[in-house]
Amino acid sequence: MNEPTQRPVPRAPQFDLSAMMMLLLVVGVAAGIAFYLVRGQLATNTAVKLNSQFLFIMLTLSGPMLLMVLVSVIRGIFDWLSGNR
Repeated sequence: MNEPTQRPVPRAPQFDLSAMMMLLLVVGVAAGIAFYLVRGQLATNTAVKLNSQFLFIMLTLSGPMLLMVLVSVIRGIFDWLSGNR
């Protein structure tokens, strides 16, 4: 006779507070960059348009590096607070 096969137990996703905070940080930075992109495209005033485009370019170029620094610092703080020194 055929024996019933056991189904593997599905793994539940494991998100801790630090992972959710990092995800929110990435989403927040992306939203800020998108805001300045849209603001620069929709602006009628030349000064506002140039300022928004400048901020968009600076955030786009420096964003990944600053984001990695912030993520590293936040992870270091969480590791230090949890006792994983």
